[in-house]
Amino acid sequence: MVVAESNLRFLLPCRPGDKLVITGLLVRLGTTSMMLRFQMHRGDELVAEVSNRYVWVDSEAKKPIAPPEDVRQALATYEVAA
Repeated sequence: MVVAESNLRFLLPCRPGDKLVITGLLVRLGTTSMMLRFQMHRGDELVAEVSNRYVWVDSEAKKPIAPPEDVRQALATYEVAA
C-alpha cells in the first residue's frame, strides 16, 4: 500500500504543551484504494484536518490491485459516511 494523495489544512496554530486529540475515520473503501480523514482538536477547537488516499499496489507490476479479501472485509466494518 502506498500514499497516493495527502492533503493537510491548518486552521489554528498549536503550541508546545497543547493537548491535542486526533480522530481518524475511514470515509471511503474503494476497489483498490481507501480514503482516511483525520481531525486534530485542542479542546473544542478544530486545529487541523488531514485526508489521505492509500492505494494497494502490486510491487512488481507497479499497478493498483485489490486488497486481500480478508483485509477488505475487516476494513469495511470501519467505513463511515463521508
